[in-house]
Amino acid sequence: MIISYLYVFLFAYEHEVMAQHSWSDVKCGTEFTIALDGNGAIWTWGINLAGQLGNGTMDDSTFPVKITDESYRLVEAGALSSYAIDVNDYLWAWGLNGNGQLGIGNTDNQLSPVMLDEGNEWWKIAAGQVHILALKKDSSLWAWGFNYAGQVGFGDTLDHLTPVLIDSSMKWVSIAAGGYHSLGVTKDGKLYAWGYNVVGQLGDSTMITRKVPTLIDSADYVQVSAGFEYSMALDAEGQLYVWGFNGNGQLGLGDYSSRYYPVKLEAENTWKLIESGSSYAFAINSENELFGWGFNTLGQLGTGNSTQYNYPVQIGSENDWKKVSAATGLYYSGYVYGMHSLGIKNDSSALCATGANYGGQLGDSTTVSSDEFNCSIGYLNDFLPSMELELSVFPNPTNGDVFIQSDVILDEIRIYNASSSLLSQQILSSDNAKLSLGAYPPGLYYMWIKSGQLVTRKRILVIP
Repeated sequence: MIISYLYVFLFAYEHEVMAQHSWSDVKCGTEFTIALDGNGAIWTWGINLAGQLGNGTMDDSTFPVKITDESYRLVEAGALSSYAIDVNDYLWAWGLNGNGQLGIGNTDNQLSPVMLDEGNEWWKIAAGQVHILALKKDSSLWAWGFNYAGQVGFGDTLDHLTPVLIDSSMKWVSIAAGGYHSLGVTKDGKLYAWGYNVVGQLGDSTMITRKVPTLIDSADYVQVSAGFEYSMALDAEGQLYVWGFNGNGQLGLGDYSSRYYPVKLEAENTWKLIESGSSYAFAINSENELFGWGFNTLGQLGTGNSTQYNYPVQIGSENDWKKVSAATGLYYSGYVYGMHSLGIKNDSSALCATGANYGGQLGDSTTVSSDEFNCSIGYLNDFLPSMELELSVFPNPTNGDVFIQSDVILDEIRIYNASSSLLSQQILSSDNAKLSLGAYPPGLYYMWIKSGQLVTRKRILVIP
């Protein structure tokens, strides 16, 4: 009878957790993704070469794994590094740190979130390829990381391993970090840019690299976004301006000619959110419709094809888009990596993902790329593939050992609790396994079992 009541309670608890699950923020790094759920917990998935998933390992994941408690308010992704600001305004960082981009005073990679020793006044953060910009609550601008072209904005070309204050006299409202350049908007609406400028990405009508914030335009701007070698800015009237490299049509101007100063994108839209990817871009208009343009070889625009567009094209027909994120670019051996995108709808109930997926960065438990948005990425229950393993798990319920038997060789077993936090992981090469769960508190657990490309998940009830 006790077991029956426990079954009922845990069934209700499981579905309550699922019903309350929602998403508030998502950012795409290079072949990995970081997201914030509606309760303030951080989830990550994709490639984990430098610990950017923050799960304490360098193991990849093809589906979201919860890595923190529920105490964060925003997340950000660099090329191979991750960032978050918690509800008390402390800044955390993890992942690749070869140029000091984590801001922790050294160049050691971090496999789990580490708090910066810079107090608890952080407001916003923008991550480029390997340099970082951040605003404090007093609207002051701080920067650190890779700085060979002056993209940190401190007036030099030295890497900075901890945050440095950029011009204490200026107050900022919007910031963006690109491949090797930076953008910012001050409280009075003025547009500034600094860093690398070989293809006009600063917008000052030159190809001169700038080591400090340089005034570009005094019009009333409210938002900026920086791609790998191009830039976008939104003014107070919802008009979009673009400039920089345009070899893939990422400026959306209907051609492939680069621009060296801000040019208005003539479109019958009033825009409210802009997003620059490595070599492609998105914008959400005042009607909550999503548009995209630029490089699309791997379906990262979500148009249902791999056609490259040099003008804005509406993505689907829905008008319920809330946020969108395009992958941060990473330049390596003559190629810019970073070709996936994620978005959040207005109801916040699920994530939508499209584009390259060879590292599992879409979060759908596969490594199959997609050319249209899959809007079923959400709770752990959604991460089950269409083909599952045939196996037996017994006894269930259990108060001790659990045995697994299969007709195929098993590669990996993971145990998650009811909140989808990873508790244990076992690598093996056998058609059977034994797990000891007697030390776990009574409750409902999930067993994730993998063999080759096949995955299944089993619920396990641990009883007293």
